[in-house]
Amino acid sequence: MKPTRLIGLAVAMSVVATLSFAQSDPIQIVKKRQEDMKSFSSTYMRGIFELRKDGTGDLGNIAIKAREASDAFKTIPSLFPAGTDRAAFQETRASPEIWSKRAEFETYVAKLVAETTKLADLAASGKREDARAQSSVVIEACFSCHGGPSKSGGKFRFEAS
Repeated sequence: MKPTRLIGLAVAMSVVATLSFAQSDPIQIVKKRQEDMKSFSSTYMRGIFELRKDGTGDLGNIAIKAREASDAFKTIPSLFPAGTDRAAFQETRASPEIWSKRAEFETYVAKLVAETTKLADLAASGKREDARAQSSVVIEACFSCHGGPSKSGGKFRFEAS
Protein backbone atom coordinates (compact mmCIF):
# COMPACT_ATOMS: atom_id res chain seq x y z
CA MET A 1 0.00 0.00 0.00
CA LYS A 2 1.30 3.48 -0.86
CA PRO A 3 2.39 5.69 2.07
CA THR A 4 -0.18 8.33 1.08
CA ARG A 5 -2.98 5.78 1.28
CA LEU A 6 -1.70 4.54 4.63
CA ILE A 7 -1.72 8.08 5.96
CA GLY A 8 -5.25 8.63 4.60
CA LEU A 9 -6.38 5.42 6.27
CA ALA A 10 -4.76 6.47 9.55
CA VAL A 11 -6.46 9.88 9.38
CA ALA A 12 -9.82 8.24 8.67
CA MET A 13 -9.39 5.80 11.56
CA SER A 14 -8.44 8.69 13.85
CA VAL A 15 -11.57 10.60 12.89
CA VAL A 16 -13.78 7.55 13.46
CA ALA A 17 -12.19 6.99 16.86
CA THR A 18 -12.58 10.66 17.71
CA LEU A 19 -16.23 10.72 16.69
CA SER A 20 -16.98 7.56 18.66
CA PHE A 21 -15.33 9.05 21.73
CA ALA A 22 -17.07 12.38 21.19
CA GLN A 23 -20.49 10.81 21.46
CA SER A 24 -19.72 10.25 25.11
CA ASP A 25 -17.63 13.38 25.82
CA PRO A 26 -17.94 16.55 23.69
CA ILE A 27 -15.13 18.25 25.63
CA GLN A 28 -12.69 15.57 24.49
CA ILE A 29 -13.63 15.94 20.83
CA VAL A 30 -13.08 19.70 21.08
CA LYS A 31 -9.63 19.10 22.56
CA LYS A 32 -8.86 16.54 19.84
CA ARG A 33 -10.13 18.97 17.19
CA GLN A 34 -7.85 21.70 18.51
CA GLU A 35 -4.86 19.35 18.46
CA ASP A 36 -5.62 18.24 14.90
CA MET A 37 -6.13 21.78 13.61
CA LYS A 38 -2.88 22.96 15.22
CA SER A 39 -1.01 20.02 13.74
CA PHE A 40 -2.01 20.95 10.18
CA SER A 41 0.39 23.89 10.15
CA SER A 42 3.46 22.02 11.33
CA THR A 43 2.66 18.80 9.49
CA TYR A 44 1.55 20.12 6.11
CA MET A 45 1.75 23.87 5.71
CA ARG A 46 5.40 24.57 6.53
CA GLY A 47 6.66 23.58 3.05
CA ILE A 48 3.79 25.42 1.41
CA PHE A 49 4.71 28.61 3.29
CA GLU A 50 8.36 28.25 2.24
CA LEU A 51 7.39 27.72 -1.39
CA ARG A 52 5.23 30.83 -1.34
CA LYS A 53 7.82 32.94 0.45
CA ASP A 54 10.93 32.32 -1.60
CA GLY A 55 10.12 29.60 -4.12
CA THR A 56 12.33 27.05 -2.39
CA GLY A 57 11.61 23.54 -1.28
CA ASP A 58 11.69 20.06 -2.71
CA LEU A 59 8.73 19.92 -5.10
CA GLY A 60 8.52 16.15 -4.74
CA ASN A 61 8.15 16.45 -0.99
CA ILE A 62 5.72 19.35 -1.32
CA ALA A 63 3.61 17.25 -3.70
CA ILE A 64 3.48 14.42 -1.16
CA LYS A 65 2.69 16.74 1.76
CA ALA A 66 0.04 18.61 -0.25
CA ARG A 67 -1.64 15.33 -1.19
CA GLU A 68 -1.57 14.21 2.46
CA ALA A 69 -2.91 17.62 3.50
CA SER A 70 -5.76 17.37 1.03
CA ASP A 71 -6.73 14.00 2.52
CA ALA A 72 -6.48 15.36 6.06
CA PHE A 73 -8.47 18.50 5.20
CA LYS A 74 -11.34 16.31 4.00
CA THR A 75 -11.85 15.29 7.63
CA ILE A 76 -12.32 18.84 8.90
CA PRO A 77 -16.16 18.84 8.84
CA SER A 78 -16.22 15.64 10.88
CA LEU A 79 -14.19 17.38 13.60
CA PHE A 80 -17.13 19.73 14.24
CA PRO A 81 -20.11 17.51 15.11
CA ALA A 82 -23.21 18.95 16.75
CA GLY A 83 -22.77 19.49 20.47
CA THR A 84 -19.13 20.58 20.30
CA ASP A 85 -19.65 24.33 20.16
CA ARG A 86 -19.04 26.96 22.84
CA ALA A 87 -21.97 25.64 24.85
CA ALA A 88 -20.00 22.41 25.34
CA PHE A 89 -16.56 23.94 25.75
CA GLN A 90 -16.01 27.66 26.34
CA GLU A 91 -12.37 27.57 25.24
CA THR A 92 -13.18 26.61 21.66
CA ARG A 93 -12.40 29.27 19.10
CA ALA A 94 -14.81 27.77 16.60
CA SER A 95 -17.41 30.26 15.46
CA PRO A 96 -21.10 29.42 15.97
CA GLU A 97 -21.50 29.86 12.19
CA ILE A 98 -19.80 26.49 11.67
CA TRP A 99 -23.03 24.91 12.85
CA SER A 100 -25.57 27.56 11.77
CA LYS A 101 -24.05 27.94 8.27
CA ARG A 102 -22.89 24.38 7.82
CA ALA A 103 -23.23 24.25 4.03
CA GLU A 104 -21.12 27.40 3.67
CA PHE A 105 -18.51 25.99 6.06
CA GLU A 106 -18.31 22.77 4.08
CA THR A 107 -17.97 24.79 0.85
CA TYR A 108 -14.94 26.57 2.32
CA VAL A 109 -13.41 23.24 3.30
CA ALA A 110 -14.10 21.77 -0.16
CA LYS A 111 -12.30 24.75 -1.74
CA LEU A 112 -9.31 24.18 0.55
CA VAL A 113 -9.22 20.50 -0.43
CA ALA A 114 -9.49 21.29 -4.16
CA GLU A 115 -6.81 23.99 -4.09
CA THR A 116 -4.45 21.78 -2.09
CA THR A 117 -4.97 18.92 -4.53
CA LYS A 118 -4.18 21.30 -7.39
CA LEU A 119 -0.97 22.31 -5.60
CA ALA A 120 -0.01 18.65 -5.24
CA ASP A 121 -0.52 18.10 -8.96
CA LEU A 122 1.49 21.19 -9.93
CA ALA A 123 4.34 20.33 -7.58
CA ALA A 124 4.40 16.73 -8.81
CA SER A 125 4.67 17.99 -12.41
CA GLY A 126 7.73 20.07 -11.49
CA LYS A 127 6.13 23.39 -12.42
CA ARG A 128 7.82 25.43 -9.68
CA GLU A 129 6.43 28.88 -10.55
CA ASP A 130 2.90 27.54 -11.05
CA ALA A 131 3.18 25.62 -7.78
CA ARG A 132 4.48 28.73 -6.04
CA ALA A 133 1.50 30.77 -7.27
CA GLN A 134 -0.85 27.97 -6.19
CA SER A 135 0.72 27.90 -2.73
CA SER A 136 -0.65 31.42 -2.19
CA VAL A 137 -4.12 30.23 -3.24
CA VAL A 138 -3.93 27.34 -0.74
CA ILE A 139 -2.86 29.64 2.09
CA GLU A 140 -5.63 32.10 1.24
CA ALA A 141 -8.18 29.25 1.27
CA CYS A 142 -6.84 28.08 4.63
CA PHE A 143 -6.91 31.54 6.18
CA SER A 144 -10.36 32.32 4.81
CA CYS A 145 -11.80 30.23 7.62
CA HIS A 146 -9.69 31.33 10.53
CA GLY A 147 -7.24 34.08 9.67
CA GLY A 148 -4.10 32.19 10.60
CA PRO A 149 -2.70 30.26 13.55
CA SER A 150 -2.03 33.18 15.87
CA LYS A 151 -4.91 35.52 15.16
CA SER A 152 -8.59 35.53 14.49
CA GLY A 153 -10.27 37.16 11.58
CA GLY A 154 -11.51 34.48 9.23
CA LYS A 155 -15.09 33.51 8.54
CA PHE A 156 -15.31 30.60 10.99
CA ARG A 157 -13.00 31.46 13.88
CA PHE A 158 -14.23 33.20 16.98
CA GLU A 159 -12.03 35.49 19.01
CA ALA A 160 -12.92 35.35 22.70
CA SER A 161 -13.15 38.79 24.25
